[in-house]
Amino acid sequence: MFGNLGEMAGMLKKAKEMQANMKKIKEDMANSEFEGSSGGDKVRVIVSGDLRVQAVYVDNDACSDPATLAELFQLAANAALDNAKGGSLRTALIMENYPEALTALIDGLKQLPGVGRRSAERMAMAMLKWPEENLREFGEVIAALPDRISRCPVCGNIAGQQGLCAVCAAPNRVRTQICVVEDVSQLLIIEKSGAYRGLYHVLGGKLSPLNNMGEEDLNIASLSARIEQGGVEELIIALGGDVEARATGFMLADKYSAPGIKVTVLAQGLPAGANLTYADSATINAALSHRRNIGE
Repeated sequence: MFGNLGEMAGMLKKAKEMQANMKKIKEDMANSEFEGSSGGDKVRVIVSGDLRVQAVYVDNDACSDPATLAELFQLAANAALDNAKGGSLRTALIMENYPEALTALIDGLKQLPGVGRRSAERMAMAMLKWPEENLREFGEVIAALPDRISRCPVCGNIAGQQGLCAVCAAPNRVRTQICVVEDVSQLLIIEKSGAYRGLYHVLGGKLSPLNNMGEEDLNIASLSARIEQGGVEELIIALGGDVEARATGFMLADKYSAPGIKVTVLAQGLPAGANLTYADSATINAALSHRRNIGE
């Protein structure tokens, strides 16, 4: 009899351990992320393991037609949900067998923009194939970033350990112009074109109620300080053509339009080499609205 009681006590202990493990698995499943995309990855939706939408990414050039954009979003959302339903159990079971260090690496990689659980797993597994020397060197580079990289105190661009960024420090830039961009990646694209020689200002985002991004979350205070110092004759809004970018542009125009300061926005319409056949109505409308004489 006592033997049976001891066996039953052992079974109860194992049951409690399994219950605790299942609870952790469910929590891990809820924290897992799954991605779905459409339109050649121009629209991406990320959902959690408990089927909640975590993020929506839409490229600036995805589509300007609301009906088409809604269809692309629906396709991406359904793909993400399908991936979540099929992958949650697999993720939970695999995570049980991951060493703690590997789980921490995957969780860290998931913090990168647009990287879900599967992408993070692939990256982590690829890193494990590197030679030990390369892996240690990569880790040292990442660990040193906070000490070696900073933000320019004037414009918000990437700078070295101290001081101004390369653009603000250059003596041959046109200092009467400031081009406002959302992030550093857009600044680099404009710089590569060689078409602009003025200064920049990096907002660090754009107005987005869905992402809880308000005016106070943007790098606007330093922009106001630059304009108040005087010498700025033109503020160029280069934030893209989506709804959030346009709302941000209107806010900036309303704030900084004043005698002696011209607020402009990048022209919109058909890109160079584009075929009119594949342009949507909004792009055609913008192209017609911003038409100019041949040769200008």
